[in-house]
Amino acid sequence: MVLPLSEREAEIADCVDKVLTEVLGEFAKRAIMITMNEKGITPSDIVKQPDRFMDGLRSVFGSGAGVLEKAFIFEVCKRFRVDTRSVANLSFADLVKRMRNHSEG
Repeated sequence: MVLPLSEREAEIADCVDKVLTEVLGEFAKRAIMITMNEKGITPSDIVKQPDRFMDGLRSVFGSGAGVLEKAFIFEVCKRFRVDTRSVANLSFADLVKRMRNHSEG
């Protein structure tokens, strides 16, 4: 069952979509999302299961997924006006979890 995204989660997912489009291009982004879907990873997993989403990207890009991860973090920080230095040691998954928890509190 896919749960609906909160407004904050939708914004985070939009950041990921923006980065994938800017870095890979629209067609390559679509191909990656199809590949992820074939692995059972849905777009909602970007924020609902960010560890799983990043594992899927690593299975496609190997260590190159780290470049995308840093770009995701930067874009989320920019969108939510978070100082990147305050999250320098966080993975994308940890940042998403922190952002979700902050919105629930």
